[in-house]
Amino acid sequence: MAVRQSRGVIGWVAAAVVGTAAGLVVWFMVLHFVSRETEGPDEHTGVVPLIGAPSTFVAPDPIAMQYAAAFQENNCEEVVRLTQWMQERLRRVRVESGDAAAFEAEKAALCARIRDRAVEGNQLRPEGIEDQYVFVPGARLEPVAVDEGWADLEQPVRQRVWIRVTYANRRHALRDETGLPVKAVTVGVNVSPEGLVLKAEVVGNVDILRETLSYDWEPIA
Repeated sequence: MAVRQSRGVIGWVAAAVVGTAAGLVVWFMVLHFVSRETEGPDEHTGVVPLIGAPSTFVAPDPIAMQYAAAFQENNCEEVVRLTQWMQERLRRVRVESGDAAAFEAEKAALCARIRDRAVEGNQLRPEGIEDQYVFVPGARLEPVAVDEGWADLEQPVRQRVWIRVTYANRRHALRDETGLPVKAVTVGVNVSPEGLVLKAEVVGNVDILRETLSYDWEPIA
């Protein structure tokens, strides 16, 4: 699967973002991305960005925020419940084996994967990164925009929610491709009509809006 550069963001400014300088900077970056990359309908989704018009306001799908929060809380049951490919895998094990022990073993393996935050895995690659390194405990999560998401995933997309993730400290922050800790990044969560999070990257499920990577840390004393 080719690495995707996400486009077609239909902006709306979340109330929590308005009034803070950091939130405004993030929002202007999203607007810049749309205005530079999109002229007319988006080539992937057919969405025409209508920025700032009250009639275009769309509330973010709560599933996206529940999914992000579940990772922060190491709640593997909730992550599994909300992830399309994990649900599909468990259904296949149940049908093919008919064995409750095999089902529970597969579920335990998924939970171990979700909770794995080994240091060596925390580095953004061209093909993405596992979601547990994006949605870490202590990070601030703010929905900043929504759009129609990718049109070429295995399942249809009801909505993609763009979430600004701001890290509390360097130690637990996402690291970029060079190993530097990221202060903040905007990521997209694609949600299906059935309320499940869809896989959008080769590694991990979320779209990484790489142009929004920020390194605005306070100087080290």
